[in-house]
Amino acid sequence: MGYIRGERRDQGSLFPVSLDEWVPEEHLVRVIEAYVARLDLQRLGFSKAQASRTGRPAYDPADLLKLYLYGYFQRIRSSRRLEAECQRNVEVMWLLGRLSPDFKTIADFRKDNGSAFQATCRAFVQFCRQVGLLGGQLVAIDGSKFRACKDAGITAYVPPNRGVNNHGNGTTLFDRSAFTYDAEHDRYQCPAGQWLPFKQARGTERLYAIAGDCRACPLKARCTNSQRRHLSRHSHESAFDRMQQRLKARPEMMAKRQAIVEHPFGNLKQWIFSNGRFLLRQLAGARTEMALAVQTYNLKRAIQVLGARRLIELMG
Repeated sequence: MGYIRGERRDQGSLFPVSLDEWVPEEHLVRVIEAYVARLDLQRLGFSKAQASRTGRPAYDPADLLKLYLYGYFQRIRSSRRLEAECQRNVEVMWLLGRLSPDFKTIADFRKDNGSAFQATCRAFVQFCRQVGLLGGQLVAIDGSKFRACKDAGITAYVPPNRGVNNHGNGTTLFDRSAFTYDAEHDRYQCPAGQWLPFKQARGTERLYAIAGDCRACPLKARCTNSQRRHLSRHSHESAFDRMQQRLKARPEMMAKRQAIVEHPFGNLKQWIFSNGRFLLRQLAGARTEMALAVQTYNLKRAIQVLGARRLIELMG
């Protein structure tokens, strides 16, 4: 049966010239077309990557992937806005052969293919390594905060009174820096001198707790609202500490780290997300959108370094 197919790009129409003549040779959409054409969408895990032999034809996932890559590149993330672009934007008309999927089809494609988007992002990194864009001589890491999609259930995870006691005098509770870590015995000592031994591991977190309770402690009002105080520690925190010590010994490495990783996060937040929030909910949705954003940023950098024409040649 195959897929719903668009018009030929050299087909004459009501436009003064064929649609292909409206798009310059080194345009972004030609790079996106060349990139998606080299991907094995079925191996990457996209749904409907193999056409059904019966029933109504589906949209080719390659067309919807191209639409999202173009959209994120142009800071258009809404499925309704992408639907509108299909109907009015000549560049999108060229990219999709004048197909015009509805917003529900566009939104469902993003919602249902989160893992495939992440795999596509990894595939482009591998491509960049193959063509020599990644030296691998220096690796730098960083973190940034992005606003989640607004969800009423978030209060279940972040109580509104977290960080202050419940006596109404505004006294700030002790944070973890007030506790001393004993690496030899893997335990913490609280400001009152009591020990918090290791209790259990939960994922990458190690949990520590007072063996008894804190009700008789004179510092309890400044320490915890619960019966006893708990602390958490990342399972690799000792490695993080060693890294900080190395950075203090070689401050020039911090300058290199900032030059390498702060620029990408700034671009992701301001250029792609426009300082907005994720549109998809929950962790899976955030991962999907971040994969699309990172893929778009990497594609932009590759174009800046190699130029569109050379990048298309390498993708051929």
